[in-house]
Amino acid sequence: LAVNSQESADTVAAFLEEHDFTFPVLLDPGGVVMRDYEVLGLPTSFFIDREGVVRGVWTGKLSPARLKELVAPLIGETLSYERPSLVRDPLL
Repeated sequence: LAVNSQESADTVAAFLEEHDFTFPVLLDPGGVVMRDYEVLGLPTSFFIDREGVVRGVWTGKLSPARLKELVAPLIGETLSYERPSLVRDPLL
């Protein structure tokens, strides 16, 4: 998920089309998300686990190597996650 609080919807749409993004982008013209997450500089990346807990924050450009280093522990947790078994109501 990306959040944009500076450009217009048209500018963001053109950028996304030009760069073939494959993830959602939230428009935040009032800067609510930036305030709530206390973003002090751009770009800022948040690493959030499957429980919604912020596990890391990086401000500034991320190299592919550093990104891999930050994401690897979270991917490992995801891969080791066991999906709960399906429980069926015996009355149905």
